[in-house]
Amino acid sequence: MIIKVLSYNIHKGRSFFLRHRTWGALDKLVHEIEPDIIFLQEFLIEPQAEKLLEKFADKLWPHYSFGQNATMGDYHYGNAILSKYPFVETHSTDISNNALEKRGLLYGKVKVLDNRALYLFCSHLDLTYKGRKNQISKIEKVTSALTESEDHVIIAADFNDWDNRLHPEIESKLNVKETSSSVNGFLAPTSPSIYPKFSLDRIYCRNLRAVSTQILSSKYLRILSDHLPVVSEFEIL
Repeated sequence: MIIKVLSYNIHKGRSFFLRHRTWGALDKLVHEIEPDIIFLQEFLIEPQAEKLLEKFADKLWPHYSFGQNATMGDYHYGNAILSKYPFVETHSTDISNNALEKRGLLYGKVKVLDNRALYLFCSHLDLTYKGRKNQISKIEKVTSALTESEDHVIIAADFNDWDNRLHPEIESKLNVKETSSSVNGFLAPTSPSIYPKFSLDRIYCRNLRAVSTQILSSKYLRILSDHLPVVSEFEIL
């Protein structure tokens, strides 16, 4: 069985330069890709976003979970997971290191068509190395409490790991493999979107075989967000 996953830091639903809302573009993107599971970072809950979620629910992604990290005016933003498959359980854990950078780890357990469980985690880590390193330890505690070594796990996030220093620690501590590294032999750059140099956005997995992975890029995507979306396909082992 093949599972297609999209992970995307959507810049609070605002374009990188023009600052206009991008919910319509996101709608078009996910319907072109048709992933089974969508991980979104910097998802802003506002009326237009809620209408988009209703539209998704009527079509391919009826199951949805949101983990609030912070507020922006009257709106909340954080991480979101959308799924074709029903959630068995879901909740968000605060992994913030300080009051200025509110961060969370959104968890969701889904059952796929053959009744196998997938354990899903979505996050967005700190800007400082010390903060990210501390958050990896926090994520390790959460994932260890919720999963066993034989479970099927996907962790998708904006790791903000600018120099790739944390990559080996993420793989060893969380017992996971990064998809681009597994398939292509290198960590693929995703940011800044106009000229990608840093591998900030990654998808890690456990007990899944990465069949394919790609960073989506186009003239339009380069101004839609400051990050580029990642799409990976997995075979359940």
